[in-house]
Amino acid sequence: MIRPAKAASDILGRFSVQVAAALVIGPAFAWLVAAVLPERIHSPFVSAVIVSVIGFLGMAVAIGVGIVNRDNGRLKTCGVDIHAINHIYRDALSGLLTVQGHAGRATREERLALEQTVLAHVCEKIANLFGNLTGRKCVVTVKLAVVEGDQLYCFTWARSHTEIYREEAPGTKYSLLTRRNTGFDEALELRGGRPSFFFSPDLWADKNYQNERDGWQRLYRSAIVVPIRRVFDRQKPRIDLIGLLCVDTTSANRLNCTYCVEFLAAFADQMYNFLSILRGYYTLPGEVEKAAEAREEKGQCAAGE
Repeated sequence: MIRPAKAASDILGRFSVQVAAALVIGPAFAWLVAAVLPERIHSPFVSAVIVSVIGFLGMAVAIGVGIVNRDNGRLKTCGVDIHAINHIYRDALSGLLTVQGHAGRATREERLALEQTVLAHVCEKIANLFGNLTGRKCVVTVKLAVVEGDQLYCFTWARSHTEIYREEAPGTKYSLLTRRNTGFDEALELRGGRPSFFFSPDLWADKNYQNERDGWQRLYRSAIVVPIRRVFDRQKPRIDLIGLLCVDTTSANRLNCTYCVEFLAAFADQMYNFLSILRGYYTLPGEVEKAAEAREEKGQCAAGE
């Protein structure tokens, strides 16, 4: 059920309604001002100028307010997606690793299936968030990094909008640090004082951009790529690289290199922690057994009471 007050607020907050109101109210106010001008400066020409100027200013203000309200509304919805992402991670780890779950009983294949499913759901939420920020449909992809011989590659592991056909055979590899994939290579470069990333507002206009995928121009026009990794030592360097997190859209000049990059880098760090826990990179020797014993004792005490 929709409350009338909320429905009215939604209608008045719509960008198109605000512009329409400006087209009516602005000229009407300007006509009223012109009508009360002193007789000595009152003339059809002066009235027309005043009506035009005030009407134009009124429309400009209304459009500006409409844009701000629209962007604020989009930003408010980001919290819903961020909350949902944390729920997805929490439920997956809780179901797998807690005493109530089946800790230690999941096979490697089950863990990989869970990992891929969770990341796909997370990608959907991240894509929703960027869609709200940009006003355009965005696609989010997780690429895992692998080493074969002396060469580093990545391949698609999870993606939002699985209905989108990108003509990519499962397991297709893309080389890293070979200058054949500009987005991946630049994202892996260390940056001082801020996240590592690749960003292009318009890939079609970037003459230096390289991409191994044939026909990539049909699939995206603007993109951000950040690494899923931890840098232990920038001097040597010692780096644990898991993969790359990418967001792209078919529209130019919608993504930016400020808060969009920060959002995506934050999601990449969160993803690194999830994957590290799921794969057993993070361990606390003896703590799992202690936690299990503590919960058993607590259960016995509660039963005794």
